[in-house]
Amino acid sequence: MKINRIYEELTNIISLSGIIIRKDILKSKGGYCILDDNKLIILNKILPIESHCRILACCIGELDLLNSSIFISPAIREYIENEIELALPTAKVEISLKESV
Repeated sequence: MKINRIYEELTNIISLSGIIIRKDILKSKGGYCILDDNKLIILNKILPIESHCRILACCIGELDLLNSSIFISPAIREYIENEIELALPTAKVEISLKESV
């Protein structure tokens, strides 16, 4: 699926949930916020569409829209789940073995 189509699908899911998407010049990538009782996802407009899609997918996961009544096609659901998994911080596990005496 082309990135423009993914972007359209993601924005449709968010719009159907009553959240406004706004693009602006930011010092960060953007994300979800509430401003004056309005739910917003703000995107840094200088970032490429691929970054916008990543942010939107993560916001959909954060807001638990995957479990809402909004229909999400299997391909888009898979894209969202993959982006959420990539965004999760990886836990560093250290294992030390003690030698027995």
